[in-house]
Amino acid sequence: MPPPGPTRDPLDERLQARDPSVRYAALDDLREKASPRVMARAAAPLLADPDPGLRERAARLLATLSAPERAAQEVAPYITHSDITARNLAGEVLVDLGPPAIDALAPFLRHDDPDVRKFAIDLLAQLPANALADDIAAALDDADANVRLAAVDALGALQATAYADALRDLYDREPLARPDIIQAMGAFGEDADLDVLERGLKDNHPVVQLASAEALASHDAPEVIDLLLDQLDRVNPMARPIVLHSIIELCTHYPQYRDALPDTLKGYLLDMLADDDCAFRCAAARGLRWFPDDGLYEAMLGHAGRDEELDMELFTTLLSHPTPFRPLHRAATSGPMPPSMAATFTVGLMARGALSDHDYDRAGTLLEHHFDALSVDDKITTVGLCIQRDRPELHGVMAAARRDPAPQVQALAADAHFSSSAPASSYDERTL
Repeated sequence: MPPPGPTRDPLDERLQARDPSVRYAALDDLREKASPRVMARAAAPLLADPDPGLRERAARLLATLSAPERAAQEVAPYITHSDITARNLAGEVLVDLGPPAIDALAPFLRHDDPDVRKFAIDLLAQLPANALADDIAAALDDADANVRLAAVDALGALQATAYADALRDLYDREPLARPDIIQAMGAFGEDADLDVLERGLKDNHPVVQLASAEALASHDAPEVIDLLLDQLDRVNPMARPIVLHSIIELCTHYPQYRDALPDTLKGYLLDMLADDDCAFRCAAARGLRWFPDDGLYEAMLGHAGRDEELDMELFTTLLSHPTPFRPLHRAATSGPMPPSMAATFTVGLMARGALSDHDYDRAGTLLEHHFDALSVDDKITTVGLCIQRDRPELHGVMAAARRDPAPQVQALAADAHFSSSAPASSYDERTL
């Protein structure tokens, strides 16, 4: 079937030869000899050539032609081609051509075929086509639902905020378009209609709620905090992590709102520590810093060891506690936190001077009993810290280091000298 668009001129009979190698050679010859105008007219039909390699070569040539306006005019008719491969390749070339493709695509907004109208809008959404925003907005009333949805998405991509009212009206009359409308509103940033986003968050459909939560997540305004908190208990569980993440991010930027956060947030944050998404897990750990409760921190530390990024956030949150070793030790002895991770965290607390004088007895016993669980680097760090602190409660740790199978750990511990003498431990080691 011949492609749509301009009839192929006999610029070079070899471009129509049966042998693909002849067509390749003809295209290369034209690239070297023909003018950009002639080259565009010759290469555009090759977007529908049966040979994939030749199609790709013609596409690259057209996308880099020194006459992009002419290339766009020659390529644009191929977005109506019956072969989806040719149609999509033409679309890629037009997007690569950039602004010169905008005028070439404009007539196809009024094409008889709704698939062509939709495709033209999809392509314009990837270009700086704000000059055609009026024509795209007119498609909000198109007879075809897919064209209407494409127009919504394009207005969002173009950040065409002048059409916020039109999107609001469509939200009321076309429920199936609501997720797209919410996403478009979210793309408007600070110019988004918060009323529409709030309505989306209250919508009964989880997909609409999810889209609203994602849109509000990018809205950097303190008034959003109350809106999100008000809906936290009502939103679908699928959308709740996004709502929580937004609350944490906003309260990070606006710390004056942290004191008003409800206690119900704590349970949600603990649950989010088990989320599959690392970004949500880490956000939950950050949010828990605003609730320095021993029991909460003990439960939080049960998630240590899942991944390094979360461990760093958990440790930073632990440091925010007035007496961080207390919940750490209880988490290790009561079960939620693996003792090996507790030993690693204890080394970190000691390195940051976060252990009180009363902590060293239990910290030393914990490290002695779980010294083997530390990495070699952490063992070396621990020995160095024990030498610096020079406390009798740490003698047992040094004894464990001298028995360690790693020669460098043994050697460092063997060369250490303590000025203090070891007292009798008052700590019941059976608790570990």
